[in-house]
Amino acid sequence: MLAGVGATHTDFDPLPKDATATLLDQVIGSAGTTGSIPETIPGGWSNHLRVGPVWDTRDRETGTHRGTWSEVLVQAVPEFFGSESGYVRWTLVDHRFVPLGARLTLANRVIVQNVEGEAPFYDLSIIQTSFKQREGLGGGRTLRGIPRNRYVGKGLFLWNAELRWCAADFSVAGRPLHMVLSTFVDTGRVWADGLVPGEFFSDLHTAYGGGIRFGMGENFIAGVDVGHSSESTAAIYINTGYIF
Repeated sequence: MLAGVGATHTDFDPLPKDATATLLDQVIGSAGTTGSIPETIPGGWSNHLRVGPVWDTRDRETGTHRGTWSEVLVQAVPEFFGSESGYVRWTLVDHRFVPLGARLTLANRVIVQNVEGEAPFYDLSIIQTSFKQREGLGGGRTLRGIPRNRYVGKGLFLWNAELRWCAADFSVAGRPLHMVLSTFVDTGRVWADGLVPGEFFSDLHTAYGGGIRFGMGENFIAGVDVGHSSESTAAIYINTGYIF
């Protein structure tokens, strides 16, 4: 069972150094602006309380071959806690790792998230998990092949499916290494005003590609993914570990 508190402060520079224009700078500078972005520089505190159950049966945390990792988290950001505005974010995350042989693993991740209340626009890109907060939809940790944070809204659906094959074991300078090849499909969407359950599989943004990883021992893994979508021909991501 997870329970905790957190504090986050967000600052903005409407016109960073060497930038000639940004959307935020244009909005702040325009008179009579309406919408979710205020005319004054946004930012401030987003302090939260969080609770939820976590179920983890993975055989190992890095390079999982079998097991599940599921959680339901509720994050409350109340104004009485010093936050700029009050809202609640709930998130369902489900990971499934299915062995298809001694060296082949089918890995799946589904994330469903919704924000209820008046969350500031800069908090809508956050995807919470019990391990580490992410940002999306889009980018090397959510939709590989689509620009980071390309789609943002109160409701979010994400599905990642990845086939991983441990292709070779070898050693370099006496250190054990292994090579993993993978292919993946990432798909998902957002809703501006909140989840619409009947639309989970409509108007999806989809990317696909492959990757290669090299592992040293059981815990250290580094690799490259290349993703393709209608918005990017070959986006390259260099990361440690797996995206899930």
